[in-house]
Amino acid sequence: MTEIFSSLDSTEVQMRRALLEGEGIETFIRNENLSQLTNVLAAPFQAALCVMNDEDLDRARELLRSFRTSGDRSDWICPKCKESVPGTFDSCWNCQTANPESVA
Repeated sequence: MTEIFSSLDSTEVQMRRALLEGEGIETFIRNENLSQLTNVLAAPFQAALCVMNDEDLDRARELLRSFRTSGDRSDWICPKCKESVPGTFDSCWNCQTANPESVA
């Protein structure tokens, strides 16, 4: 078992876990419950995503690199309802209009 990602934000850890598990990579989150009980200054107790099988480690790292790159898009303003939408969304959270930059 090897730690591959950690964060004070357990949601970030859960998103990465879902990505890896969806690709058939077995994972474990260390400090999952403890991290929710501590304050944000308790870095040693933050949630940590671990890959269970070392043979999956290189593939898991590559998937997480791709995940980070795809999440680096800028926030955008919906052309229909003018709401601010996070860059990671392909459609507006308010009116479901597609992001004009993500339409092929």
